[in-house]
Amino acid sequence: MKRLSFFMLFASIIFVFGCKPTPEPTPEPVLSITPESLAFTSEGGAQNVYVKANNPWTASASGSSISVNPSSGEGDATVTITAAATNSIDKVTGTVNFRSGSLSASVSLTQEERKVIQVGDVMTIPAEGGSFAVDVQYNTDVVVEVESAAQSWITFVAVRALTSGKLEFQFAENGSTDPRQGKVTVKDKNGKVSPITLTFVQAAKSVIMVGEVKEVSEEGGIIEVDIQYNTDYDVIVEDDGYPWLNYVKTRSLTSGKLQFQVAPNDCEDIRTGTVSIRDKKMTMAEPVVLHFRQASKMRRLLTEFYYAMDGPNWTEQGDWCTDVSYRRWWGVMCNNWDKGVVTGLQIRNMGLKGEIPAVIGEFTDLDYLFIQNEPGVVGGLPESFGKLSKLEILVIQQTSMTHLPDVFDNLNNLKDVYISGNEQMTGPLPESLGSSDKLEVLSLNNNSFTGSIPVSWSKVINLNVVANCLSGKISFLSNDREKFRSFLKNDNLWQKQGYGFDISDIDIPGFDQWIDDPVAGPDGSLFTFNDVISKSKYTVYVIWAPWCPFSRTLMPALKEYYETYRQDGLEVIATCQVGGVDENGVGHMLDDREGYFKEIVEKGYDKFYSFYWPDYGDRYLMSTPNAEVYDHNGNVIFSSFEPYLDPVRNRFGKVASTQLIPFLEGLFGPATPPDPYESQDYSEDGKVLTLQKASVGKGINIVFMGDAYTDKDMGSGGVYETAMRQAMEQFFAVEPYKTFRNRFNVSAVKVVSKNGRIGSGYTTALGTYFGSNTYVNGDNDKCYEYALKVPGIDSRENLLVNVLVNSNHNAGTAILYQGDQSAIARVPSFGNDPDAFGSTLQHEAGGHGFAFLADEYATNNGTPPQSFINEYNELYDKYGWYSNVDFTNDPAKIRWSAFLNDSRYSGQVGIYEGAALYTNGVWRPTENSIMRDNYGGFNAPSRWAIYKQIMKRSGEEYSWEKFLEYDAVNRRTGANAPKRSPKKPSGRQIEVGAPPVVMP
Repeated sequence: MKRLSFFMLFASIIFVFGCKPTPEPTPEPVLSITPESLAFTSEGGAQNVYVKANNPWTASASGSSISVNPSSGEGDATVTITAAATNSIDKVTGTVNFRSGSLSASVSLTQEERKVIQVGDVMTIPAEGGSFAVDVQYNTDVVVEVESAAQSWITFVAVRALTSGKLEFQFAENGSTDPRQGKVTVKDKNGKVSPITLTFVQAAKSVIMVGEVKEVSEEGGIIEVDIQYNTDYDVIVEDDGYPWLNYVKTRSLTSGKLQFQVAPNDCEDIRTGTVSIRDKKMTMAEPVVLHFRQASKMRRLLTEFYYAMDGPNWTEQGDWCTDVSYRRWWGVMCNNWDKGVVTGLQIRNMGLKGEIPAVIGEFTDLDYLFIQNEPGVVGGLPESFGKLSKLEILVIQQTSMTHLPDVFDNLNNLKDVYISGNEQMTGPLPESLGSSDKLEVLSLNNNSFTGSIPVSWSKVINLNVVANCLSGKISFLSNDREKFRSFLKNDNLWQKQGYGFDISDIDIPGFDQWIDDPVAGPDGSLFTFNDVISKSKYTVYVIWAPWCPFSRTLMPALKEYYETYRQDGLEVIATCQVGGVDENGVGHMLDDREGYFKEIVEKGYDKFYSFYWPDYGDRYLMSTPNAEVYDHNGNVIFSSFEPYLDPVRNRFGKVASTQLIPFLEGLFGPATPPDPYESQDYSEDGKVLTLQKASVGKGINIVFMGDAYTDKDMGSGGVYETAMRQAMEQFFAVEPYKTFRNRFNVSAVKVVSKNGRIGSGYTTALGTYFGSNTYVNGDNDKCYEYALKVPGIDSRENLLVNVLVNSNHNAGTAILYQGDQSAIARVPSFGNDPDAFGSTLQHEAGGHGFAFLADEYATNNGTPPQSFINEYNELYDKYGWYSNVDFTNDPAKIRWSAFLNDSRYSGQVGIYEGAALYTNGVWRPTENSIMRDNYGGFNAPSRWAIYKQIMKRSGEEYSWEKFLEYDAVNRRTGANAPKRSPKKPSGRQIEVGAPPVVMP
């Protein structure tokens, strides 16, 4: 009452003053609050503050839990500020703001946090137990107590934080089929906060499965699985088991069996399926999972094959049985990756051992089978192989299989068969192998099959049986000309040594070598092989090369023979496969068509049916010349292209350069008509022509002379003198003779013969005669007699006599004398054509006759006998002969080891097997040389031998250093020169000169 009177009095005073007609001046505004801050407990409450003001004021609180009473007034007043109870576990702050006019003041409030312990709802623990953390909110020290009934399975571990955080518990596994419950009390140590209770419910194991993985056979069917359960459940087949695994039913309402329908697994790899059994009441944290694993028929078959062929000892490529999916096994191919159908096996380089097992016949979807480079595979194919009716491609190569049984009757889809390189595979060719109407390729090369070709095989277009042990007649093939042509082109007449087909009753057409399309001659006119052959009695088809010495000897003789017998029905088709030689004597392709025709016109070969090889030729012959002769019907009667075994009719395996003209002579007559001319004037006989005098050293004497030249050839500047000078130029056309030519005295002696021809019925001054192949010899004493007519030559010592024989007969032989180290070299003149006789002269005279070099070619297979080796070594040790070959391949001991140790000859000198007439056991220094191929230049060891002879015979000391200085020009040339040589193809002959004849 007293306070109220004061307020009323104050108000009255204000009213009275406010009514004065003339107010006094307004005092300065005043606003202050006491106290300026208040503190409350967490339960809240009310506290007063005092407002001192001389104007109206208002109050407002900043928080919803704070209230002000009164909230407005005028003048001094007491204001009650009330704070509600708080649930916050953190301190709470607030503000009450007062405003009077432009003045303001505030009271700050703080409220203590509430002391609490908070926790979530009931915790569900899985049956298997484990460690679990419980979220708890608290802001006081707590004590955790597990009720005694639950202490066996609930263990309090730790408080993870000193304040709000997690309480960690360890729960044991519940082995019971019933769930269980346990309580935990969380208390405030200070007793200020009521305790709370945590309730844990642990689930029971509702379903127990027997076994983790259910193995299922490849046949499938109804599968039963034992189950125990105490709750309702759902059985769900997961995606990996669809559609081959299906849930059928449960056989009882309580513990019993689950039934599943499993489809058979014929083709796929091992497959797995998953079945989930879920608790409908969701008392189980996770579903129970059942795994199915079904075997694969194909995997079983592959595994059986694997172990039957010694699979555990295969190489690293044989990763069979080590990978989950057989579709990743090396060599196993599938055309349907989803189903895993095995359609192909590629077995190669895996190290198989044993016979192909019968299980191979169970792979009935195979369309191809490769067994390659497996020497451990033996025996034959099993009878079950006949089940592979879908097989299209069969390859068996490089095995040790011994036979090929006749098991192919039902393999009617076979298209391509390749059975080759099985050297131990013998016995007859299986008749049924050719039964498939779809066969396109039937290739059985390089085996050891015996007997004849089954008649049923004749329908196969691409038939190949090269290099077996086959025999018998094949006349049934000749009924179809195109198939027989294919048979010949595949070289099927080639069989192992001692075997071969009887082709005596077969006329073999020559179209294998023909150009099928019309070809253009030098004048542009077209002709075909068929037209030329059908219009002629006999036709020669010849392929030659200008760089080839054997071509250069054959072609002039063939031209002369053609001109003689053209009117009698002889025709020639000719082509120059390659043309010209470079500065090193190496042949190269002639790509100038006009230049080719110009060359053949100059040589007179345009009278033949000639054509330009690069326009039509589709293959490169490794040796020239090559020739075939055809009869009027186009059948082969002579061939150097093919060496087919033909003992009865002897048509194949000929040597064109030495045998073509004699063969034609058997058809038409002698190569030239009889020449009745005889020399009458012998006045020029024995006269000496000085062709060159040495300008350095004491002079090395060499003499040229000719045989079968008559008095008509002896005129000054005539045929004889021209031939001698041409021979001299050819001798010095190659190194080292070219560089050291100035050390030679060169003479020619005129030799007048009675007749100008060699042979029966003719007489020549030097008694030249031709032996077998390329052998030529004569009266050697007579040669020396003429050579000693040269002034200044009074001895045969170190004397080289070169005899140019007036003949087109392909020959060349050097006679070497040990006693006086002299030699006679005879070469035919080929119409005095230096291009034809030049390289032969260089080989025989420059190589054998002057430097006593050995031949570097081989004509005999195998190794030389010891007597041969002894003879060569003796001549080397005694005279230094044959320094370009050796019977050791030891780089440190071989006769040209100095070149091998000199980097300047790197890549130019090596060790090559095959020389001195034998293919094995004797070595030469280079792949190619004039002593091997009869063209090109001398190799470095041969040049060294020639150099030494030149220095010794001209009276000068030789040295290795001076030779190297000289030989730089050859090294540069040799390093930059293209390399090419006509190599001897397998089974074909190549023409070579006769080996030198060694005399005492």
